[in-house]
Amino acid sequence: MLGQSAKENWAILAAAEKDYTWAHLDNYASAHVILETDAPTAADLEFARQLILQQTPKAPQTAKLISASVRNVKRGSVPGEVILKATK
Repeated sequence: MLGQSAKENWAILAAAEKDYTWAHLDNYASAHVILETDAPTAADLEFARQLILQQTPKAPQTAKLISASVRNVKRGSVPGEVILKATK
């Protein structure tokens, strides 16, 4: 699942199973991706990173991906903002 706006990012987070994996670019406003697995491979994570980079033209190609179990991602106070309890 891919969220391309703050509203969509929250929507995919709400729709995701708790054991799925959430992904986002570290330190950049970017799309969110939900991977329908609790154990993503390196290839899965790179695919997610590339998908997010396509939607985030201002981020450098070297931007790092952060990921977490959906159960460890909570909505913040501003649409699209999240608070992480733990990362993978």
